[in-house]
Amino acid sequence: MLFIDKASDLPTLDRVIDYLPPIVEPEVTALAAITAMAGGVGHNSGRSDLDAFAQQCSDRQSYDYVLVVAAARPIGILTRSDVVRLAVAGLDLAAIDIASVMTKPIITLGMSPNVDVVSALSFVREQQIGHLPIVDDEGLLVGMVTENDLRQRVDLQALAVVTPPLTPRPDRPSQSDRDSETSLAPSQQDLRDFIENAVVCLHWVAADGTIVWANQAELDLLGYTSEEYIGHSIIEFHADRAVIDDLLDRLLHDRAVREYEADLICKDGSLRHVLIDSNSSWRNGEFIRTRCFTRDITERKRAEDDLKQFNAALSHAMEGIAFLDPQGYYVWVNQAYANGIGYSPAAMVGMDWQRTVHPDDLHTVELAYGQMLDCGKVEVAARGLRKDGSIFYKQLVMVAAYDSQQQLTGHYCFMKDITAAKQAEADLIRSEQKFRAIFDSLLQFIAVLTPDGIVMEANRTALEGIAIERVDVIGKPFWETPWWTHSPQLQKRLKQAIVRAANGELVQFESEHFWADGTQAFVDFSLKPVFDADGQVVMLIPEGRDITDRKHKEDILRNIALGVSAKTGDAFCEALVEYLTKALRVEYAFIGEFIKPEQNWVKMIAGYNGDRVMENCEYALSATPCEHLVDREFYVCPDRVQQHFPHDVSLKELNAQSYMGILLRNSTGQALGLMSVLSCQPFSETQLMTEILNIFAARAAAELERQQSQMLLYSQKQDLARSNDDLQQFAYVASHDLQEPLRMITSYLELLERRYKGQLDAKADTFIAYAVDGATRMQTLINDLLNYSRVGRQVRDFEAVDCDRIVAQVCNDLQVTIANNRAVITYASLPQVSGDPSQLTQLFQNLVGNAIKFRTQEPPLIQIGAESVDGKWLFSVRDNGIGMDDRYLERIFIIFQRLHGKTEYPGTGIGLAVCKKIVERHGGNLWVESQLSRGSTFYFT
Repeated sequence: MLFIDKASDLPTLDRVIDYLPPIVEPEVTALAAITAMAGGVGHNSGRSDLDAFAQQCSDRQSYDYVLVVAAARPIGILTRSDVVRLAVAGLDLAAIDIASVMTKPIITLGMSPNVDVVSALSFVREQQIGHLPIVDDEGLLVGMVTENDLRQRVDLQALAVVTPPLTPRPDRPSQSDRDSETSLAPSQQDLRDFIENAVVCLHWVAADGTIVWANQAELDLLGYTSEEYIGHSIIEFHADRAVIDDLLDRLLHDRAVREYEADLICKDGSLRHVLIDSNSSWRNGEFIRTRCFTRDITERKRAEDDLKQFNAALSHAMEGIAFLDPQGYYVWVNQAYANGIGYSPAAMVGMDWQRTVHPDDLHTVELAYGQMLDCGKVEVAARGLRKDGSIFYKQLVMVAAYDSQQQLTGHYCFMKDITAAKQAEADLIRSEQKFRAIFDSLLQFIAVLTPDGIVMEANRTALEGIAIERVDVIGKPFWETPWWTHSPQLQKRLKQAIVRAANGELVQFESEHFWADGTQAFVDFSLKPVFDADGQVVMLIPEGRDITDRKHKEDILRNIALGVSAKTGDAFCEALVEYLTKALRVEYAFIGEFIKPEQNWVKMIAGYNGDRVMENCEYALSATPCEHLVDREFYVCPDRVQQHFPHDVSLKELNAQSYMGILLRNSTGQALGLMSVLSCQPFSETQLMTEILNIFAARAAAELERQQSQMLLYSQKQDLARSNDDLQQFAYVASHDLQEPLRMITSYLELLERRYKGQLDAKADTFIAYAVDGATRMQTLINDLLNYSRVGRQVRDFEAVDCDRIVAQVCNDLQVTIANNRAVITYASLPQVSGDPSQLTQLFQNLVGNAIKFRTQEPPLIQIGAESVDGKWLFSVRDNGIGMDDRYLERIFIIFQRLHGKTEYPGTGIGLAVCKKIVERHGGNLWVESQLSRGSTFYFT
């Protein structure tokens, strides 16, 4: 057992505090905090943004923690275990703040002269922490103590005052032992009690490996009670039997055991890693027992393991990392760094940094090194040289490293190969240059806006159109740029369009602008949204196309279309000259018709003066520009027309400066008139104006020809109508007035036949028969002709006619004929129509009668039907008669036309002509479909 001379010899806390612990501010990166941990940057270092890692854990210049301090108060901590955790997680330590990954909150201890290292160590073990910040009464940081520092202080103090060991108590103490214990002085008993309850772990082991004594600290470390620990073999509590065998062998041979590492098994099954210091007790040359002093280094072991893992992670990191001494020679490099240069890590140790940098960039890196010494950290891009001589681009981050005395120990270098990025950057620059060239060469107006309408870019076409510079629009709201300030209404419309486009809508409209020279322009404008991968609008692309020329042509085409498609007659000519002035953008337009060609006189039939129709008049062509049209077909005087024709007073009255005219001819080439225009301004586009004038002239000539033809046709129609009336009157009068003499002739011929038949010779009887037959046929023909003429003369108002009743009446009238020929007539659901009932009766009677007359040997089968087609009723009368050749389908409707001799089928050839005339009077058409020997079908609407 060890004894301390007196308890007051334990050191106070102020003798253990590290008053210059590594600290950083919460704004620095995690990588900078790791560098502060590795370099041991003190409280007054002023360097809080270092980027590094621990070089040697055993070196006291490095720490296994770093404190995060704000306003002189500790707010968090980062330990080496945390670093390993972050490295394994793959986080970008250079991009995240220490405040987002530090451990918080932290436990602190107030500074007090009454607090010794033993009580501080008990506090640390109770809170299960390895690092304890010490603060003053106001909570400001004083310094830092760790569990390892406290234990070392306690261990050293205990070892410093060890007295020769007492004889240990056996399991059954002898009387002399009890007397000896009783005879102890009170001060020794106090010291013995102190050792029993000290925080230092102590135990004795007999020669057979049995634990014969252990203090409370030992029992607390492993979690056993005295009964569970003392009296048991040490083998039960060691995780590795080989360690026990080696330890006992050392002690049996009286070899010193110093800081022997072992793993002890706790009651809860966990392991504690300890350092054991032991010495043997001998009596008469015989090994009696060993006295063991145990130090718990579990946390330190974990920190060392973490450091190994951390160093392994750095060695295998994807980013190149190296450490160089102050002279610029490599001390350590990881695999990625060496691979980037083309060497092995071992081959680069001791190499001068200049061998890895392109000669042209040595000065750049040297300047960056000087900046690093001033600022602690620097970032620089340079070309690197590989072992094989090839060149690559690298990004270097150099971070200065200092010891606790602020002496430069070297610097860390983080290297990243940016060759691909450099190439991409060069490609991007070329692409941007190419894009800029294309962007500026586009003829359409193009700009780039933020989603809220701020101008980011504009091409040359947009800028030159209104004579402004790029600086005049970049960064300004689009609607406040000079493109739109001429129209507040257009600015308001544009604001609304930007809101719609920012919501993902394509907006299009036409707008009016004025170029730098004051000319008016029309722009076809669109505002297109551009989306990112998530469907969010990231920019707006306004695009404008100058459509002034197109608008002009559209206006011309519209005016041409309106002009040439106007109504006929006077309205047409007036509209034509009106739209002609708009299409040609002139003040005056005229259409004239020749009335006295031999004297060159023209009658103006339409004229337009800018906004009104002019009054028509007549004028002579002599001494006017129009005189040239008679010989030249076309004449243009683009400027100073008054000087060319000084005797034409109308030119002066109209203030005309230019003239254009064209001759109007009909389809046969005859000159009908002329078309001309006058302007108060000189002509500039005579070619286009000529083409437009030709279009209007063609339409005007066609209209003049149409009007003249219409007048001639009207005159002929009038003559034809008079002729038809005379003919119809003659037919009616002739047929009506011939009835009386014909009846007299027929009567006397019949009287001769009755009285003298058989009394004269045979020839006389034949002659009389011929005369009677001819007179009878003449009477039938006159009656049919009279009926035909009455169709047009007997005008009767139309009324509702039930066609079912009409057909029924016809069947009743023809019942004898139907019965004699065994004819079958079918019809059903015939419609009600508007018409003349007597004429419709005659229509059906003629068609049904013909169907029975022109029969075959089979009984006649007649089908009558009707259906609605395109708003009209289509009737059909179908039979199974003899039919006809399709060559005669039109001929049968002509009056007096017959296909058979009178001996085969009697009749005058007027019946179907009467039917056609009746149908046409009712606004319909009549036709027939037939095949020889297969019957016929008559259709009428």
